[in-house]
Formats: sequence, C-alpha cells, structure tokens
Amino acid sequence: MEITLYKSPKKAFKLILISSIVAVCAMFVLVTIDAPTTAWYVIIGVYGLVYPVALFHLFDRRPQIVINEIGIFDRRTCKDFINWKVIKRAWAQDAMVVSDVFLLVDDKYLSSLKKAAVNRPRMIYPEIRAHLVVISVGQLAVDPFKLTEFILKMIKASQEGRKDEFKGQSGVELRTSK
Repeated sequence: MEITLYKSPKKAFKLILISSIVAVCAMFVLVTIDAPTTAWYVIIGVYGLVYPVALFHLFDRRPQIVINEIGIFDRRTCKDFINWKVIKRAWAQDAMVVSDVFLLVDDKYLSSLKKAAVNRPRMIYPEIRAHLVVISVGQLAVDPFKLTEFILKMIKASQEGRKDEFKGQSGVELRTSK
C-alpha cells in the first residue's frame, strides 16, 4: 500500500486568477492614466509569464511524493526512496506561500539524492553526519504538519507497525482543508 500525492489544480487556478487580476489592472492603468509606460509593460510581461508555469502545474499529473512501507520519495529531490531508518528527524514550516517539510537524514543516504546543486542537502550537523533534505509541498494539496506527523509516526514504528499504519491511513487524511 502506498500514498501518492499530486500537484493541486486549485492552486494552479489560483495562480492564474491572481496573475490575471494583476495583468488586467496593469493594462487598465496603462490605458487610462498618463503614466510612464515601461514599468507597466514589464508588470504585464512578468505576470503574463505566470500562465505557462500555471498551465504546467495544472496538467502535470506525475506523482510528486510517494510514501510507502519502505520510505518516502520526492520526485524533485530524490532518485530513490528515503528509507525510514535513515531519517533522524522531521519538521514542517508553513509560510504564506511556501510550505516545506524538512528531513534530517543520515550521511549514508547522500548517494541517492539528485546531483543538482540546488537540491543538494546541506550538512547542518557535521558532528553527527546528518544532512537536511527539503521536501516542498507548496503546490500540493496536503497539510505539511499532518504530513510531518505521519512521517514521525512512520520513523518510530517497526516494520509491522508501518504496515498497520498504512492500513489505517489514506492520502485523504493528509489533505489540507484550504
């Protein structure tokens, strides 16, 4: 059994709606008020570039995060599953737009991370040889605190306990009510 999390179409529609409002307001100001036009063209252009990004998020149906008895897989950060045994700690941060789940993983796991410099984990505790892996959940329809709570349960559970957790847990319980 596994839990699969996808990008939220609601958040993509919200991105399209907000950028449309800003672009229409900028066009209205450009047409009605006698103001310098260069800045308004830049605003219209920047918010016009949001449309391809939002459409990509809207039609991207690949799973972003997969959670099973073995571990957790984030398509953006990992090449392979992060085993529950190598996760030392987990915590969440929810800002206005950005929601992240932070995992403190053992040094043994470093070989299965993607080699991109952006996603390379920082060694924040060199004395215990632990790295910080950031799982971004901002575009997903999931509550980062419920997800972190579930990850902490899975870290503490035994192998048989993990199977029992998955029988009682579904992806619906991790969803946000926003």
